[in-house]
Amino acid sequence: MEKVTKLDAAKREINAAIRMFFIEEDPIAIHAVVAGGLQVISDLASKEGVSVGIESILDTIIEERRSEFRELMRHPQNFLKHAARENDETEVLEFNVESVEMFLILASQAFHTFTGRHTPETRVFTNWFLINNPGIIADGDPLIQLAQLKLDNGKELNKQQKSFFLGALNDFRHRRAVDDSIIDYS
Repeated sequence: MEKVTKLDAAKREINAAIRMFFIEEDPIAIHAVVAGGLQVISDLASKEGVSVGIESILDTIIEERRSEFRELMRHPQNFLKHAARENDETEVLEFNVESVEMFLILASQAFHTFTGRHTPETRVFTNWFLINNPGIIADGDPLIQLAQLKLDNGKELNKQQKSFFLGALNDFRHRRAVDDSIIDYS
């Protein structure tokens, strides 16, 4: 039997969802997994007076896209999580695949805000997101600084196929297994 804390379970759900994203698994499954991890992080943070939920991240989104972001985040999560209403058997979700990326970046930032650390998965995904979605994060937000990171081999993270970022993630994870001090997770 494995013993796991709520925080560790949430971290593992978020990390698994990011890996699923990079190997292009089913977006509905990714969304369900990351939503679970984010909810646990949000609940734990709330108990300590830290706000990391959807509303807390809206200040980092440019004003013109905030309501779009809020709707992208909430509707699919509620659809996938609840089925108690009478018409739920026939209700159809028009699933916007972009919501997966938004939920992953929100979960990555929520984990970092609450713990003060990044995992290899959250670090690599954050870079992928910033490079592939310029103009979403407000100027001056500290998250923008992460887009300037370089891999240890000196290659800059450019707009590339997901396979490049998956390779970087696997490299980070391998190095961590060998020597956890190589990567700065703060």
